[in-house]
Amino acid sequence: MRCLMVEEANHLQNNLAAEKIRRGGDLRVEAEERRTNLRLRDEQDAAYRASLEAD
Repeated sequence: MRCLMVEEANHLQNNLAAEKIRRGGDLRVEAEERRTNLRLRDEQDAAYRASLEAD
């Protein structure tokens, strides 16, 4: 019985570790998407300002 509980605890710990790794990867992707969106918005704002000045 005790051996089964230890195995189950190890399995849960492994699942939690895998989930943390997966979420960490997701967080990195989300951070990269935010940086890309900010860069695009800055470029669009600059183009808009330039078009206003040209008018």
